[in-house]
Amino acid sequence: MELRRRHASGRETSSCDSSVRAESSPGTLAVLGPSLRDRNELPSPDTASPVGTQSSCASTSGIRYVRGSTRGIALLKARTGGKLTVHIPDGRTGGDDKVSSMLSSHIGALIRQHVPFDTSKWKEVPEGVKSYVMNRVLDDFQLDYDRAEDRFTVTSTMNTAYRMHRNRMFQHYSVFNSKEEALEHPYPEMNKEEWTRVCDLFVSEEFQSRSTINKENRAKLKIVHTSGARSFQRVRALLEKMRALQLQNESEGKSYTEVEIFAEVLGTKTSYVRGLGRSVRSVGSSSSVSFVDLSRKLDEARLQIEEIRARQLEYEAFLVKQSDMEQTMREHLQMMEEQQQKKDEKLMQMMAEQQRKKDEEHRKMMEEQQRTLVEQQERRMQLMAEQMCEQLVEQIRQLQSRSTPIRFG
Repeated sequence: MELRRRHASGRETSSCDSSVRAESSPGTLAVLGPSLRDRNELPSPDTASPVGTQSSCASTSGIRYVRGSTRGIALLKARTGGKLTVHIPDGRTGGDDKVSSMLSSHIGALIRQHVPFDTSKWKEVPEGVKSYVMNRVLDDFQLDYDRAEDRFTVTSTMNTAYRMHRNRMFQHYSVFNSKEEALEHPYPEMNKEEWTRVCDLFVSEEFQSRSTINKENRAKLKIVHTSGARSFQRVRALLEKMRALQLQNESEGKSYTEVEIFAEVLGTKTSYVRGLGRSVRSVGSSSSVSFVDLSRKLDEARLQIEEIRARQLEYEAFLVKQSDMEQTMREHLQMMEEQQQKKDEKLMQMMAEQQRKKDEEHRKMMEEQQRTLVEQQERRMQLMAEQMCEQLVEQIRQLQSRSTPIRFG
């Protein structure tokens, strides 16, 4: 299907919508990203994901091209001899090598292809979808999910990729003045039905509240990651490798230039040295390149590396400070719990003492009542005995008065 694009000058150019798709073999990454399909209808792990082919139309003059989502080309080139092995050191949640970077990019592509984005939290994504993505990762990378470092690296990268892509959707949504206007301009490569559900999520009270809180938290960040796809760990590993190679060359008596060391560590691309810009076109002898230009580029690269290292140190210091704050909070909570426990124990003791006093008073009262009853009973018995004695004496007198005295002759 042919599409028309209008330029600022009013001239129209045409481009073609890619309509040709080929089936990929299992374990390969979809090159052009997610198709316009319902992400809830996942293919089986044995079914290949669609691989798009670019349109053959070449009428694209005047169109500004920018870097888009990863297409997995580097992975396809690297994965010629089987699965790629990812080395994740013990106690870490990510590697420092290039394969680890390719793993992150691959996971990001799988997340964009197969995960629905109409959920407010990553933990609300169906477990079946998460398991499917994790199984797809194993098609291209050698990982052991029974190992905590491998499993947590993949799950945390999936979480990060999910949040980053949803944030891009929210930025696209925020350009428009209303939800209705946003619905008329769906996010690229997303069907209107899913885009409608995502917009419903963006206007929900829960999402708006969390978005405001996250915006305030981001404004408080002192360190912002600006080294592109390379993590601070990856940059530090490259710096250490570069220094080690330089020391090794010096110890072996070799006279390699810093440009050659850059090329050895970072590699070259289309005859230019990575990290030194496209003006350094060769890694041959030092005389073939302008010394002034090389020095300037090397100084700039060195400053960038030192700046990244300084940011890494700041970030590590921030992590230490955050850890100290968390430890302080834990100690404070523990102290509060101990104080509350002491208060509870003291309260229980007071209640027990009050109960003991009540029991003692009740016992004394019962004993007093018992003594009173005994005394009353004794008085009654004594009174009854006195009355009986009086009655007997009276009866004896009466008998004596009635009897006739005996006379002796």
